[in-house]
Amino acid sequence: MRIGIVYKKEKVRDKEVVSRLISKFRVRGCEVRVMHTGAELRDADCVVVLGGDGALLHAAVIAGKQGIKVVGVNYGNLGFLSEFEAAETEKVVDLVCGRHTVLPRSVLEITLNEKTVYALNETVLQRDYTRSYGHQVARFGLLLDGENIQNYVADGLAIATPTGSTAYSLSAGGCILSPDVGAFIVTPICPMGLRARPLVVSDTATFSFDLSAEKEDLKLYADGRPVGTVTPDSQICIRRAPFTADFITRNVKRLFQAVNRKLSG
Repeated sequence: MRIGIVYKKEKVRDKEVVSRLISKFRVRGCEVRVMHTGAELRDADCVVVLGGDGALLHAAVIAGKQGIKVVGVNYGNLGFLSEFEAAETEKVVDLVCGRHTVLPRSVLEITLNEKTVYALNETVLQRDYTRSYGHQVARFGLLLDGENIQNYVADGLAIATPTGSTAYSLSAGGCILSPDVGAFIVTPICPMGLRARPLVVSDTATFSFDLSAEKEDLKLYADGRPVGTVTPDSQICIRRAPFTADFITRNVKRLFQAVNRKLSG
């Protein structure tokens, strides 16, 4: 088995951790390659990410495109997607090399004009907060498979995967989806009006926007990273990606344990 280990030196304070991890994998007959960013990932069967949720999100999408399984060890703050905490780092060897479950997580494919990017958590269309005046709210319509289903006057809108249902969408009032549910959640951000409420729709749907009512530029993000500026004549298409991010896990149902442990305050 070919193992990739992704970590940042500033996150992993114990410099012997990676050495011990490499040794334990090699004892099991694995080939090991160490990388410092997910962008270096290639030629592996599984990648172990030592870092926070941001590093894991980034690496998981790159791994998913290549059919590489991923498992996280939390060296950040929340570590919601990680299978292990930092103190349990070496347990990842037994899990990867032994019996385990692979949980496929759906990914969003986001196209803005000619640019296509991917997101494991969510994509967000929102007003430009950098403007000091003249853009107090965004106005747009949401189209589902080409049919307008809702017009919004709001700060923005998040479209999230089940994985992302515990991230920004949850903070904006959305519900939690189990990661094995074939659905997306549409969550308005600070909407005006009582009719604008979160929606759960099939992940076979394709989303687009009617921007004709908006006179100012908007911003589009994927997993918190800027995709680009959205003008009234921009074309946006959001759908399920043709690949999944495959997470190695001890227990598919551990999501709800993590919710109670990490999000309950």
